[in-house]
Amino acid sequence: MSVHLFEGPIRGTPPEPQLLEAVTVRLMENGERERFDEELRTKHYLKNATAVGRVLRYVAEYQGQWVALLVFSSAAFHLKIRDQWLHWSPRELEERRHLIAQNARFLVLAAPGQWPNLASRVLKLVCERLAQDWQAHFGYPVQVVESFVDPQRFRGTCYKATGWEQLGLTQGCERDWQDFYTDTQHPKQLWVWALGEGALERVRAAELPSALADPQGPLPPACPVPTGALDSLWQRFYQRMTDPRDPRGVRHPLAGLLALIALAVVAGCKGVHAMARFAQSLNHAQRRHLRCRPRRGQRRQYDVPCERTFRRLLKRVDAEELKEVLTGWMAAQEGQLPDVVHVDGKVVKNAQPARPVPRPSRPRPPRKSLRKSPRNSKSPKRTRP
Repeated sequence: MSVHLFEGPIRGTPPEPQLLEAVTVRLMENGERERFDEELRTKHYLKNATAVGRVLRYVAEYQGQWVALLVFSSAAFHLKIRDQWLHWSPRELEERRHLIAQNARFLVLAAPGQWPNLASRVLKLVCERLAQDWQAHFGYPVQVVESFVDPQRFRGTCYKATGWEQLGLTQGCERDWQDFYTDTQHPKQLWVWALGEGALERVRAAELPSALADPQGPLPPACPVPTGALDSLWQRFYQRMTDPRDPRGVRHPLAGLLALIALAVVAGCKGVHAMARFAQSLNHAQRRHLRCRPRRGQRRQYDVPCERTFRRLLKRVDAEELKEVLTGWMAAQEGQLPDVVHVDGKVVKNAQPARPVPRPSRPRPPRKSLRKSPRNSKSPKRTRP
């Protein structure tokens, strides 16, 4: 989906060795965005200049003339063959996907017949500086790059010449929304490359170095309960808890809200903000089992409450009753949940534990000597004044 060759001339018609030696790459400047997007919309076969997530745009020049344009953006959400190549579990994929950049667009503006090695030369120059540029803009160095090639149009020669590895064909699905995909019945070749020596070992390590951590912070904890067991949790709260809220203006059902709170606490969340982030991290299948509010105008998609909704409910709900219902449900799910879970009303309501007030220290009297005086010695007589 990325590379495209456009039959364009280069002023002066330099021989290829001279062109490859003199070509340079740089980041697009702010005032060039309109021209950059217009070139992609009119000359790239996708007719689209949009890129999502974290994006860097590059321009390749020869004596001030644009000869190629490249766009690198955030990686694809789910690619089975890529994730297997990286040896990543589903949780590691969520935590480490930011270490992959995708070559989303590659437009060569020069005629390929006259300069056949131009595309691979430009790609190599960009990849040599990509990790450093990513560090400067987003706070960490990207480690792996990926790209899709349409086999009905291209053969991926420039990627092969640069040292990229073809992992195989994708399943031909296009992401429509989070966790929802549309089958286009048009598989693409997936090409990957590790940037620098040891990059592949670093992303496959059991623990990531601190320099590779996502600057946005750690992800919320994973849902501690299997998706199939969420219905019984919702049913427990639905049958045994009374809604303390005014029914006017209620948007989210009580049982779903309490189930989200209970799951967040079991997962280790402390505080309302962490609970809201945990709820946002749930996929739509989990939200459906918790009877979350359907999203208007979107099929099979559901909304979760915001932080303010959690905060207002926790001010009214009985924490002890919530604890009793949750522990009762956990007893019925023996063997399927964590062995030890601490559910405290102070944690649920984000209250700080009381700290003992230090008492003022009193001066101690001097210690008396316990040594006995010699037998023949006489104590001095005290005289009255």
